[in-house]
Amino acid sequence: MKKLLGNFEINILNIYTIMLCLFVIIISIYLCFNPTKDEISNDSIEFSSNWYDKTNTQITLKPLNSNKAIFKKGKNSSIYHKLDSSIKPGDSLCFRAQNTVVNGYIGNKQIFKNKISHDAFTCKSSGTDWYFYQFTQDDIGKTLKLNLSICYNDSSCGISHIKVCNAKTYILEYLLSQTLPLFSFMF
Repeated sequence: MKKLLGNFEINILNIYTIMLCLFVIIISIYLCFNPTKDEISNDSIEFSSNWYDKTNTQITLKPLNSNKAIFKKGKNSSIYHKLDSSIKPGDSLCFRAQNTVVNGYIGNKQIFKNKISHDAFTCKSSGTDWYFYQFTQDDIGKTLKLNLSICYNDSSCGISHIKVCNAKTYILEYLLSQTLPLFSFMF
């Protein structure tokens, strides 16, 4: 019985090794030959610049507390961006907010709404939230307004990875960019 169990353990180890190798080979082939891997770079609009406040002062989005006169813990602040003709209907605004409560508007239409729950067993931060909004023809030419409230007075608050592009491609590109860190963590 011991010999049978010993062979079984070796076979399981071999099976896991083969599965790991196949997984790595499949991911490598996918990353090398995926026709959409550069699509986000070619078809996206970098949207992290040209933000301004109500006095038309240029705003830096990461970290938000680098604009100490505007962004303070618990204070609601608004930033704006003009939606010009480079944005097409069907494109999506995609970004990540870290420890920042975000409410977004185009004109009078609310496009994002975020609330923090202040229960006894939750933290006092929104954590990391991902936002996606698909633009319509009516949105072009209007001004995008984001009402922001940072949760801490340190560099952990900000908005990053902000682009206008196809949302599905954006998500895929981000997930693929995280495969190497994921593999290094697993093994």
